[in-house]
Amino acid sequence: MGRGFRESSAGFSPAGDKVVTASEDGTARIWNASTGEPLSGPLRHAASVNSTQFSPDGKVVLTASDDNTVRIWDAQTGRQTFAPLEHSGPVRCAQFSADGRLIVTASEDGTARLWDAQTGRRLGAPMRHTGFVVSARFSPDNQRIVTASQDRTAKIWDAATSQPIGEPLRHFGYVRFAEFSPDGEKIATVSIDRTARIWSASTGLPLVEPMHLGGEVKAAQFSPDGTKIVTADSSGAALIWKMRPAGTTRPALRHNGSVSSARFSADGQRVITASTDQTARIWDARSGRELAQPLRHSAPVLAAHFSHDGQRALTASKDGTVHLWDLSTGRDVIPPLRHATAVRFIQFGPREERILTAGEDGAIRLWDARTGLETIRPFQLSGEIRAAQLSADGQRLIACSGDNSAQIWDTSTGRPLGEPLRHEAIVWSAQLSPDGRRAVTASSDGTARIWDARTGRPAANPLQHSGRVRVARFSPDGLRVVTICPDNTATVWSVAESRMTGEPLKHAGEILRVRFSPDSARIVTASRDQTARVWDTLTGLPLSEPFKHRGAVEFAEFSPDGQEIVTASQEGAAWIWEVPETSLPIPAWLPRLTEALAGQRLDDMRITYPTLEELFALKKEVLASSATDPYTAWARKLFAE
Repeated sequence: MGRGFRESSAGFSPAGDKVVTASEDGTARIWNASTGEPLSGPLRHAASVNSTQFSPDGKVVLTASDDNTVRIWDAQTGRQTFAPLEHSGPVRCAQFSADGRLIVTASEDGTARLWDAQTGRRLGAPMRHTGFVVSARFSPDNQRIVTASQDRTAKIWDAATSQPIGEPLRHFGYVRFAEFSPDGEKIATVSIDRTARIWSASTGLPLVEPMHLGGEVKAAQFSPDGTKIVTADSSGAALIWKMRPAGTTRPALRHNGSVSSARFSADGQRVITASTDQTARIWDARSGRELAQPLRHSAPVLAAHFSHDGQRALTASKDGTVHLWDLSTGRDVIPPLRHATAVRFIQFGPREERILTAGEDGAIRLWDARTGLETIRPFQLSGEIRAAQLSADGQRLIACSGDNSAQIWDTSTGRPLGEPLRHEAIVWSAQLSPDGRRAVTASSDGTARIWDARTGRPAANPLQHSGRVRVARFSPDGLRVVTICPDNTATVWSVAESRMTGEPLKHAGEILRVRFSPDSARIVTASRDQTARVWDTLTGLPLSEPFKHRGAVEFAEFSPDGQEIVTASQEGAAWIWEVPETSLPIPAWLPRLTEALAGQRLDDMRITYPTLEELFALKKEVLASSATDPYTAWARKLFAE
């Protein structure tokens, strides 16, 4: 099969007895796979042939060419079966669907097109990009198509309608290739931005962090079981990446109704769950075994907390009561704490001498945990309590109730501290920072606001959103705030700079809960799209595939050591999941150093060459850094040598 021109594509027939090759000389040829002898004359185009493929039944061959056409040839005779399929620009590739009934083509005219493989008839509207389309592939079930383009995006399309599905899959350089996983649930894309990325084929959301490579990515392919990706890049490296699984081997913690909350004990050994089945239950976090008789109310249980020592538990119910339980006996420690209506918020005070309760009756009450008596007159708000929290030292209380403000009070006197924290629309959440010096509120006026907790005055510029903000929460280190909006996103903000950090955290449904890990490095979100997800706080990138449930996920919380999360869903169960480790962020200088050492940089379509001055500047930057991460340690050693 020796030829004078470079081969651009080659492939076996389904039976393995033939090979088809495509060449820059404008021909494709069919060969006997055993002898290497040609089986027909050249399959001629007027310009270079870019791709070729046998049909699934092996009877015809498909070729795509720079002459703006795709041609279908009889594999026995080498004759064309019907007129060429025409584009208005060079055709980069063409592929049969798995059943052989359809053909998809990708062209430099900025379109991909769908064709009937039996007649050559064009089907549906063009699938358009704003740059060359360099790749087009069917999903295994032939229901979708994914295209890759020099406009820096890949797109998912409905094969029946030629309409896009979801948002484009975006890179920072043109996308060379996009392909479905064997099960059709994921898509791999590779780009000249030196990354390969994995996306959900159903939602278009990223599933894992980008895979950063040392050179321009040339190819990426899924393993047959879809759990690994092999990549090849211009640095000469081929790497196998194992995708972090999003699974749990722990048994479900099952109730007979929707689970509204689930929390770890302080030592992480047990979990307490609250359910609409009118019970709270205690579970072994390792085995999933129920450890005691259910703690019963006469209506759905809305919240449940362990005491710090794990000897007692606090539960709140729609029946208007809060119970403090002795977990060794399953009995009440004090008489039930009563509200006129459902109680949604409960909290132990410092040293667990007091208990906070807040209900739909607009009352916030503080109780003596030893006697069950109120320690101060109730704080009465004008409507249902939306949020209520004691400060870490127990001396202040913040709450909001559905009007346009939140308020901070002195818990010893019951008097307001400072001015109300005012918005221009309903305030949905309010929280004090871990050190108690600031507060954050979220409102329908499209802002979250950070306040001086002593004076009630703004402490930073508003965090501006495009719509209603439902939740705002501080990170444990107090450096960031995360907000939730009804547009299915959560956003991380720098408190010091009042600006977004990283990418928005996107779900396919409304986010119902968000929490930071104890070390502030990760975030867990729970969504109506029946998934929970773990994200890197700094970058906003996902750290694993979604944790899938069979109902809306209403609750998610990290374990005290941050190594696990517990989720609760409407399917009537709570689940415990292992949390993937946070990847170390790549220093900003690392890509520049890699390019300087390689002697060239690829900027989209042109090559530039770093200078020695750039290399020496990088050396100075690295050696001056006080960072102790592995990247910096490696670079210091490199420059020392």
